[in-house]
This record gives sequence, C-alpha cells and structure tokens, in this order.
Amino acid sequence: MSFHVRLEIPLPPETLPLFHDAICTALCITIAEAGPEIVRKISIEYDNQKALSKVVIEGNIDSFNRKFDELFGKPKVKPSAYTTIDKWLYTVSGELISFKMGGEKYPWTNIAKTIRRQCYLFAKGYKYISIRDEKRDSKGLKPIKGYFKLGFGTPIITMLGKILRSSQTINVMGNRYTLSLLVNMPPKTVDEALVVSKNFYKVNYGEDVTISLNEDLIKHVIPYRTLNLLLEAPDLVYHNLVLNLVREYIQGTIDVLNLPSISIYVFRGGAFDEDKIVFTYLECNNIQLQELYLMLTAARERKKALYLIDHLNRAIQYLGELTKKTEGSKEFTIVETVIPHIRTLMNNLVSGVSYTESLYTTVRILKELERVDNRFKLMAEELLEIL
Repeated sequence: MSFHVRLEIPLPPETLPLFHDAICTALCITIAEAGPEIVRKISIEYDNQKALSKVVIEGNIDSFNRKFDELFGKPKVKPSAYTTIDKWLYTVSGELISFKMGGEKYPWTNIAKTIRRQCYLFAKGYKYISIRDEKRDSKGLKPIKGYFKLGFGTPIITMLGKILRSSQTINVMGNRYTLSLLVNMPPKTVDEALVVSKNFYKVNYGEDVTISLNEDLIKHVIPYRTLNLLLEAPDLVYHNLVLNLVREYIQGTIDVLNLPSISIYVFRGGAFDEDKIVFTYLECNNIQLQELYLMLTAARERKKALYLIDHLNRAIQYLGELTKKTEGSKEFTIVETVIPHIRTLMNNLVSGVSYTESLYTTVRILKELERVDNRFKLMAEELLEIL
C-alpha cells in the first residue's frame, strides 16, 4: 500500500472555469467517497514549471486512484493515469494558448460542444478572447489567432462528461435550461469535501456508477418558482440562494462553515447543446455565508432569523410566479416597477443596512396592486410578517 505518498493533480487555469470547476468537483466527490482513512492530507500548491495550480494529496494513493477511476472512469478507462501533473502541458506563445490535459485528442463527441462553449465563456476581459479570430473552410471553423488549442486524453473526456452530466434540467419561464452546480475551489479537508458530496450530490453505485445533483436540496435552496426571475433579476435569485443556505445551516442540514466555494452555471438548453452562452453565473463561499449568518442572528434569535428567511423566500417565489404569468403582456410592466423595490429591500437586508423604510415602501406599493393580481397581496402579507 502506498501510504503517505504525494499525488499531484493539476488544475486547469481559472480562465477555463468549466474545466477548472469540473476537476475540482471530481476531486471533491472522490475525497469524500474515499474518506479520511485514505486521504490523510490535502494541500493546494502552485507549480512554477507547469504554470498550473495543483492539488497535493497524501495518503493511500493506490486506493485513492482506484476510487477515482471507479467514480469517473470505465472498466478499461482510467482517468487517474492522466490526471498527474507530468501528463499536462500549458503554454502561452504570442496569440496562441495551448493546453493539453493528458493528451492531444480533440473529441468529436457531445463534449465538443461544451469545449466550444468554454471558449466563449468569459466576460472577464482576458486578452485572447478580444483578439480571437477564425475562418471557415470545408471542415468548419478554423482558428487563426487568439485561440485555445485544446487537447485531451480520452479518460479526461470521460471524466468531464460524467461531471457535466450530473447537471439538472430546469424550467425557466417555460423554457428548458441546464443548471450545473460545481465546486470552484478544491476542498482543503475531507470534511469540506463531505459537505458538498453528501448534500449536493448523489453517488449511485452499480455496474456503472452515476453521479447526479440532489434535486431535493436544490429545490429548497433555489425554488423552481424563483428561477423565473433569472432573466429580469438574477441578483434576487442569488440573495434568495444565500439566505436559503443560511436557513439550511440554522436547521442543521448543511454545515456552511465547511462549505467550499461553489459555482452555479445556468445554460440555455441541455448540458451538451450547441448554445455557447452562460445565461447566469452565481457564486458563494463559506465566508459570505458565515458573515450573513452572524449578521442575521446578531440582531435576532436563530428562530426569528429562520422565520424572516422563510417569509422572504415565499415572497420571492410569488414574484417569480408573477414574472412568468405576465411575460409578454401589459401587466409585466407592473411587475417591472416592483422588482427595483424588492431589490433595494433585499440588498439592505443582506448587507446589514436598516431595511424598515424600504420594506414599508415596498408593501405600500404591493397593497396598491392587489386588484391586479392576488399574489401582490400575498407578497405584501409575507413581507409584513418579517417586521
């Protein structure tokens, strides 16, 4: 047995967020499933020679690799053999970036669409995107400059595909979208890995191990009706998400103090559809959640904080229902006038600013709209309950 041997697993650069987060998630699930008997120590280092961050795992490395292959490989496909840092190459030369993850193969499979999506993913101003150029020939689009030259080992493709297939199909305003919840930082301890793996994912062992999101938990922290606000007010969806995670902590469901940073991507269509645009991106970490928890409970008891969150949650869901019902109609302009007031209220509440004035203003407006739709009245009643 290979006890206390270092295993160095590279991470894709953060300029490839989907791939970076997929690897972090795969490691998180494997560490949780392997447990502290196998994983004795985890550290995150930077490899100057490879110009990549890496996760260093110490423990029973043979057992860890077997678990990794069991979860993310196939009988004859072993990703663990392609995730060591000596198998990866990352170079930047002028206007070309070359990144080889265990091989040089470009997959002409469903995941190729995800790779193309990855190349369009950035709103962060990275230089190579602004100078990206390509031309079309008989074989399709050919890169000229400002392009990622990507290569993969076949087992890496298998692993990435399995992680991305864990996504959940959701309904937003009557249309099909895909929600992917991924870890965007490697866990520093087995306990951190367990918080994510045991709460957000389900690992089903069988002839072929499957990994899926825990739909029961997802619908509690991101209620389906709230998702209708993703088009008009993604910030309200985010505030609702972090408040609901704090609620789960108060109820003892999720230890958010040990929760690694997580990313939620929402795409149009399916996980492997052609659409390249990330519709919404949400991110939260344990520091944000801890600060919000301390702020909410400093001025009130835990039970009253829970009470406040529950009523806000229902009010936001009513707003989501109204948004979906009135889309494309004249009544939607009425909903648009309400959203800024709800936004001000939520911003004040989660930042610790006095929200009494914004609450009364919002309730007064909602009361005036009761005749338009009864859900405005229900929203007002929920908000009054938090006083």
